[in-house]
Amino acid sequence: MKEKFQLAIGCLTLVAGWHHAAGQGTAFSYQGSLTGQGNPATGNYDFTFSVFDAASGGTLVAGPLENDALAVNNGQFNVTLDFGTGVFTGSSLWLEISVRATGDPAFATLSPRQQVLATPYAMFAEQAAGLTDASLTVNQLQVAGAAPVAGQVLGFDGTSFVWSDVVSSGGGWSLTGNGGTTSLVNFLGTTDNQALEVRVDNQRVLRIQPASDPSYGFSANIIGGYSGNYIDPSVSASTIGGGGGVNNIHQILAGWSTIGGGDANQIFAGSYQSTIGGGFTNTISPVSYNSTIAGGRYLTIGNNSPDSTIGGGNVNTIGAQAHDSTIAGGEDNLINTTSFYSTIGGGYDNIIGTNADQCTIAGGTGNLIYDTTWRCTIGGGTENVIATGSVWSTIAGGGNNLIFGGSPRSTISAGTANAVFPNALGCTIPGGLNNQVGGAGSFAAGWNAAALSSGSFVWASGESSLVYDNGPNTFNIYSAGGMYLTSPWGIGLEAGDNPLITRGWDLFGSNAGTKSGHGRWGLFMEPLTLVLGIPDQDVGARSLEVDRYRTDGTRDTLLSVGNNGQTTVKLLNITGGADLAEPFPMVSPGIPKGAVVVIDAEHAGQLKVSTSAYDTRVAGIISGANGINPGIAMQQEGLMGGNQNVALSGRVYVQADASYGAILPGDLLTSSDTPGYAMKVTDHSKAYGAILGKAMSGLKEGKGMLLVLVSLQ
Repeated sequence: MKEKFQLAIGCLTLVAGWHHAAGQGTAFSYQGSLTGQGNPATGNYDFTFSVFDAASGGTLVAGPLENDALAVNNGQFNVTLDFGTGVFTGSSLWLEISVRATGDPAFATLSPRQQVLATPYAMFAEQAAGLTDASLTVNQLQVAGAAPVAGQVLGFDGTSFVWSDVVSSGGGWSLTGNGGTTSLVNFLGTTDNQALEVRVDNQRVLRIQPASDPSYGFSANIIGGYSGNYIDPSVSASTIGGGGGVNNIHQILAGWSTIGGGDANQIFAGSYQSTIGGGFTNTISPVSYNSTIAGGRYLTIGNNSPDSTIGGGNVNTIGAQAHDSTIAGGEDNLINTTSFYSTIGGGYDNIIGTNADQCTIAGGTGNLIYDTTWRCTIGGGTENVIATGSVWSTIAGGGNNLIFGGSPRSTISAGTANAVFPNALGCTIPGGLNNQVGGAGSFAAGWNAAALSSGSFVWASGESSLVYDNGPNTFNIYSAGGMYLTSPWGIGLEAGDNPLITRGWDLFGSNAGTKSGHGRWGLFMEPLTLVLGIPDQDVGARSLEVDRYRTDGTRDTLLSVGNNGQTTVKLLNITGGADLAEPFPMVSPGIPKGAVVVIDAEHAGQLKVSTSAYDTRVAGIISGANGINPGIAMQQEGLMGGNQNVALSGRVYVQADASYGAILPGDLLTSSDTPGYAMKVTDHSKAYGAILGKAMSGLKEGKGMLLVLVSLQ
């Protein structure tokens, strides 16, 4: 199939230079655009070029010249043609071109022929005006003054042609640069108040616009990019670096401001010293000076919001009068009107409401700080809300957490579906799930914990439904698996008159109300004493027990202490002493331990040191000698008091005198004539009613301590 070709506008360019000695050049360059089947051709093509003396028909003047396998790229080709001398003599000529794809059998002749115009005839001009040797000398030019020197150009001074340097002529700047210039004298630019423009393809690409504010010196506006970009001529020192386009121009109406690039970005009047780095359809509204939009799309800083910043993202907005606010990035984030000094770090669809100054949302999705809720923070997460009036409050993260209105200085640290109820000042939820606080200073943690009374603390281990506090200022723990404490100090109390562990309530103040039916159960720190308490008999019989439990759940009491003072124990093993003693009042104080004492006939209920042998008033031995303490000391407080314990039974050391006879283990002992000393019974007829007990150790002579098993007879 024969391909249909079409040749677009071609151009002829003279290739040969002026050759005075070597002869005249006759070659020239032809450039064209070739299309096939309506599309730009690409590949190798064979061309023929012929010169005719008519637009159609006529006589062949020169050619054809053949160019095989000529490269065509996107329709463009370039070829050098040389028809020799004597062809272009000044008459009208036309160029005919034929073409075929390399390898095809037949050429296609392109129509119409192209008329040969000025370029090839430049060669003919070498012979014009009698310059038959193709040479032009300085003397043949009508130029005033002396002959030129290297580097000078030919100019016209208004009267005649003159040779001059490029710089001194005042009208030229060499494409290879000028030498010998003088600063402040030689320059590229204008001397009036008109703008200087640089064009490409006859379209303005750079405009340097004169300054209009003389108070800041000459600081021009620079407009780059699309020719429709605009800087108000009444401002100074502003710059549009590039970008813009049809219906998407950049516009600056404030001084000392910059738009770096992008499309359709605007800085309005009064927003001086502001910057938009790039992006699309970003706006700094009026009187928002010193503000910055780094990039992104559809970003807006509202009216009268100076010193504000949007770092990037999409559809982020800082409202009017929200000065010194920042949105770092993200999408669809909003700082509303008059919420100055506020920040949104990023994320999606986060909102700081009106008059919520000095608030922060660090990131996340769908987080909201309501109107008139200043100095609040949401650290991140999803759909967390701080409502109106809950100033100084914080939600650190998590999801669906809510601080209701009027709950200032409250905190939710993390978790899901936690809530601070209205008018709950200074409450805390550290995390967890579905926890609630409602009283001032209350605290709820874990899962389904509800601290609704002021000052209450509730921790729940994961209850199936909400569990509540037990009133104001209570500490409540709901632990399905029990409670464990690891501490080298155990549990300590700050004050000296507070219960450590109680059942029910146990207030000590005068406003405690009736204690009937409750009593005092618990562990109490009284002054200088730790007390394990049970109710008194005014509430009926109560007891404290130590029980052992069987595997079937039944129990067995090992120790019982009743509120009537009775103690019952299965087995009592005493390790701190070896005798049964009772305190007695003594006639003379300071009787030594181990001394034998007798009943004082002159002082009822009192004892004194023994002074005679076989005294039937013998009462016992002062307990405690040689470090053997009483194992049991009996006393009825307030009725039968005493100041020294007297051993009535058991083992005890006694002062003994062997001068009345050597004492052997097993001997019976009685009082002696030596005051306070025991001796061996030698006259059994006198010993009845005067026996102390049996010796358990021996004493051969002299005085000493003797271990005795007390058994009064």
